[in-house]
Amino acid sequence: MVKKSEDELSETFDRCLTDTALKTVSAGTIGLIAAAIFKRQFPLWLGVGMGFGMGIANCRHDMRKSFIHSEQDSAQKSSLKMIEESGNAEVQPQFDFRNLLTRAFMDEKRVDCLDLLAFQDMLSKLRQIDDKILFELNTALPSESFSVNVDKGEKCRSIYKKLLTMKVKRMNLIQHCIDENQANIARLRKEKLAPLGDIRNAQNTLRAIRSEMDVESIVNERSEKAVHDRCRTFL
Repeated sequence: MVKKSEDELSETFDRCLTDTALKTVSAGTIGLIAAAIFKRQFPLWLGVGMGFGMGIANCRHDMRKSFIHSEQDSAQKSSLKMIEESGNAEVQPQFDFRNLLTRAFMDEKRVDCLDLLAFQDMLSKLRQIDDKILFELNTALPSESFSVNVDKGEKCRSIYKKLLTMKVKRMNLIQHCIDENQANIARLRKEKLAPLGDIRNAQNTLRAIRSEMDVESIVNERSEKAVHDRCRTFL
């Protein structure tokens, strides 16, 4: 039985709370021992803060993965349902890949990698193009009976090439922003008067961007599976 996306998100949230509590208590216990040894309170608060921070970071990562799963499942199911109900394989979505790619490239060049929200917004736009490509695949090859007049081999190769192009662009964006944030952290550390809060914020931004590598592997895996299910005999 397939679980509803709301149930999956609820379970993920429960795991987040449990994991955060365990990390906070564990790190706090270590901090308490250190505080007793050094007879200072700061190790206790440092341990609690580190445990809580690690828990929140893991929670954010898990929630993002769960959200992507539920969002992509809903999008694919709705598109397939619409195609099957229409029974018309000749209808093609209005999807200008070159135009979208050009616009994405221009937007990507203007992305401020030190701005986490700007980076995430750009990455989301690139992933949305993946959704459009998969929708194009589902529309062109909804089933064997509906795709008799379609050059399946050519369509599959075209779709696969587009997905590969977007995969490379997203990975390049993530790596570029990782490099920029690493350079920014190194610069801040060299500045003697740089506020500690600025360094921590930069480190948190770098950590969040690195976590997108894991999300990206999930996105790529699901896209490749969708293509394989439709095109395994043509690739």
